[in-house]
Amino acid sequence: MPLTLQKYLSTILIVFTRLLIHFIGTFFAQWALVLALFFCSTISTKAQDSIDSLPAYLNFLSSIQKNKIGLIILSNNRCGQCLLAKDPRYLDKLDSILISPLVSIDTESDFGKIISMKHRINKLPAILILSEEGQLLHRANRLPREQNEIQSLELPFDTLPYAKFPLIFDLEYPEFFKRSFNQSASSPPSDDVLSLFFQMNPNLQDEVVWAVALRFDLSSNAMNRIITQRDMLISSFGKSEVFDKLDRSFFSSMKAAAKNRSSTTFESVIAKAELAFGQDEFDYTSKYKSYFYQLMGNWDCYLKLGDEINMRNPSSSLTLYEMAQVLLHYSNDEQILKNAADWFSKELSEENSEEADTKTMLLWRGGEEDRAKELALEIEALPAYSTASFPYTASILKGLK
Repeated sequence: MPLTLQKYLSTILIVFTRLLIHFIGTFFAQWALVLALFFCSTISTKAQDSIDSLPAYLNFLSSIQKNKIGLIILSNNRCGQCLLAKDPRYLDKLDSILISPLVSIDTESDFGKIISMKHRINKLPAILILSEEGQLLHRANRLPREQNEIQSLELPFDTLPYAKFPLIFDLEYPEFFKRSFNQSASSPPSDDVLSLFFQMNPNLQDEVVWAVALRFDLSSNAMNRIITQRDMLISSFGKSEVFDKLDRSFFSSMKAAAKNRSSTTFESVIAKAELAFGQDEFDYTSKYKSYFYQLMGNWDCYLKLGDEINMRNPSSSLTLYEMAQVLLHYSNDEQILKNAADWFSKELSEENSEEADTKTMLLWRGGEEDRAKELALEIEALPAYSTASFPYTASILKGLK
């Protein structure tokens, strides 16, 4: 029986039996109430329970305990990761680990589209973390797989990162915005349509206006307004959401500059990004530079960027590891490869063994064969060594035999 119908029937049964007890107080009425309560207790909010109406959604919110959270998985039948989000085995795993109530919503249903518009869902699958008041605490687009990742969904939220918006779902969204949530949606609205909309609705802190701004690519003028109002928008919608919008816009501009092979345009993008992200700018501009230099084949600047990342953020080993993989695939410059090896620690340990494996190949192809052999032999002596886990080291050792 569907979750919504079960709850409706059980609620009606409880009300009816309470009326019986009030008027006649019979032994049978009391047993009927016990039966109703037992019927309600068997209704659990599991991920397999799919919400498809506003009453069911409100019932779900009412199941969230005070000062606790509830989780909703949004997905459809078309995106690749959504297949995992709908897999009963995966949902059972979530249910077995999470304490909070968890349900799912199909974004291709009518109510799914309403929720997607209300909570500004532009990428699937998505996990919404809600307060007992129905306020959005966090939105995640990466499905957790490991137990610690799943448990982290229930970490306490000290402050509400979003402004409190009323639980009103029939907001006056423009028709072109509503159409974009249909499976057979046509092309996005033209620049003229968007320009007219923002001209008539200038308040970006309005829930509807910001939802439209997040949904579509905007003109440079509209993006400049977001940059100018950044702090106010963060106070309403949270830093993560505002920065994500800025990031997607700057990344798109960077790719356009690379396509046109325009360093001047790229420098303009970086300057504007530095202003937009403030003290967080290096986390974003270093990413844009990395992609731009890679697309342009400018390995000298790519190496200098790696040196700067290593100097400013020594803990960014993952970023440097990924950059080193790019160099090994696309660059044959011995000097650059040898210098990139300096990004990684001189001390070998189990914790940095993966980076050391990459360093071995950087040294080998950088003309430092003796240093590469020495490091390869050290890695081979590690308890965790295997040819599958350390492919670069294995290939060098194979060549020595």
